[in-house]
Amino acid sequence: MSLNSRRTKGCTLTAAALLATAGCATYHPMPLDAFGSGDASARRVAAVDSSALRVAASSLRHARIAPIRINFADGLSADEAAVVAVIANPDLRAARAGRKVARANLVAAGMMPNPTLDGELDVPTGANSANEVVGSVLHAGLDLQALITRGADRDAARAQIESVDLDVAWREWQVAEQARLQVHRIGFLEQARDLARAGSVDLKQDVGALQAAESLRVVSGAELAAAESALESVRRIALDADLEVNRTRRGLNTTLGIASDSLLAIQVDTSSPLNFQIPSQGALQDSLESRRLDLIALRKGYDSQDASLRAEILRQFPSINIGFVRNKDTGNFFTIGPTVSIGLPIFDRNQGPIAVARATREQLFREYEARVFTSRAQVDSLLAERASAFKRIDNARAAAAVQERLERVLREARTAGVSDIVTLYQARVELLNRRLDVIQQEMSLAELNTALEIASGITFYSSRQ
Repeated sequence: MSLNSRRTKGCTLTAAALLATAGCATYHPMPLDAFGSGDASARRVAAVDSSALRVAASSLRHARIAPIRINFADGLSADEAAVVAVIANPDLRAARAGRKVARANLVAAGMMPNPTLDGELDVPTGANSANEVVGSVLHAGLDLQALITRGADRDAARAQIESVDLDVAWREWQVAEQARLQVHRIGFLEQARDLARAGSVDLKQDVGALQAAESLRVVSGAELAAAESALESVRRIALDADLEVNRTRRGLNTTLGIASDSLLAIQVDTSSPLNFQIPSQGALQDSLESRRLDLIALRKGYDSQDASLRAEILRQFPSINIGFVRNKDTGNFFTIGPTVSIGLPIFDRNQGPIAVARATREQLFREYEARVFTSRAQVDSLLAERASAFKRIDNARAAAAVQERLERVLREARTAGVSDIVTLYQARVELLNRRLDVIQQEMSLAELNTALEIASGITFYSSRQ
């Protein structure tokens, strides 16, 4: 082979290599410290663009959450908080990033196998090589096994994408329901806090009057002590309620993806979460598997694994590589023809991966079976608890009404001078506790309604549909 022909062949191979790598991806670093550190990083992650939120909320596409127009000026309603949480919650943003991984797997599963190109040179050496030329072998081949399993691999990747999308949607709906409930809880807790604060104001005025009367020897020290004790009890109740309000507000801020110390105006509504129209037990149980997003996601995950098992079974067949070879020996004699390479499945018939795939499919089947059973039992349990909650609310309201009448009678008797002040103030504190119990039982019912929505896969509140 002449020097020029060798150069020409080398340039051709170099150009082919450059052409093959022209469309390759390039690496760009993405260090974690690029986001900053400490409080500055937390504020950056928690920053919320209200304009972007409005646009995203009005164009939200979700199986269970309707888009909504957000108006921050009049405070955030429960429904608005649900949509904001879906858009801005940091955990959900991370979960949605998993969709890219699933889609990348589909791309990888759909790629055609690359052909192979092998070459070699035979350079004559020794005293008798003067009349011989440089020999060469050029072989091009293609692995057919990747083509055989490509369809099953793509089916598995597509089903996995659907499973991931549904799983993310399920998590989004849970977070949205959590945000709704936190807004409602704040309403109930603020109602309890305001009630306790009003009671402490009334008792503080009474204590001031009693202190003046005690200095004039009109009332006894025991009566003043009883009033002061009642005041401290009510103050403690108000402080505990205020602490719970602040704790719930911080939890809501975390759910919404904003800084924990932000003071967000919300719309208080403690009636709507109690007035749900709940379908019958049969309606809640019927087609549960087709409503619960997590159950649908599990089914898609099972379909993906079933396709993966099918792909592994296809891989147990012999690998076949077909190609084309061009050969020139040192005597300048050319040969050309096809080649076939078959891997003999004598020792490794892909039994290990097949066993793993089959066991994984069995595991997913049992997990789906268990999740359906648990979901149905959860619906029945929540319905029973909800029925009990209505009874507790009725009892709490009746007890508060009885205590209210008792407090009024004792107050009138005290005015007439036929009742002691200790009994009156004990009755006042007990009345406050009974009213607070009503609020607590109503808040528990709101929590049960939300839990039943999630468990049944149905949105009950009419304004959300």
